[in-house]
Amino acid sequence: MIADEENHCATVQTRAMKTKEEIAKVQKKNQTYYNRRARERKLNIGDSVLLLLPTENIKLTLAWRGPYKVVERVGEVDYRIRVTPDKIKTYHINMLKKYHQRNEQRFENDDESENISESEVSKDDNRIEQVAAIACVIDDGIIEIVSLRLTMIRSYCRYTL
Repeated sequence: MIADEENHCATVQTRAMKTKEEIAKVQKKNQTYYNRRARERKLNIGDSVLLLLPTENIKLTLAWRGPYKVVERVGEVDYRIRVTPDKIKTYHINMLKKYHQRNEQRFENDDESENISESEVSKDDNRIEQVAAIACVIDDGIIEIVSLRLTMIRSYCRYTL
């Protein structure tokens, strides 16, 4: 009877060691997969950020709000954000996204006679012409901006109850 108990204990210990080895292998494999796409993100004090918050009507739907200012860094991944002039809250970096203000550029067409604004289009003419700018990345990071003239067809929808 004692031999059976010793044999059983040895079997349990062997299985426990094999299980720990398997867990370590799986953890290493999962860590490799995770680290492929994971990036360390840092914000500086004074940066403008967008904050991921629930919407007003549907609490399970999230939307980016802001921009807000970073006031302080707390630990490795938490930041204090000035939400209102008198209110500062702490948020995890996963809830924050750096805000980049757009530089609005207006592209002028060479031929002024072709510029048609929506107000100048008659009610019979459903065409609206607009100029769109597309940034094309060419060789070695050189960016070229190409302007195109797009013709859109205005469509009208009527809803009846």
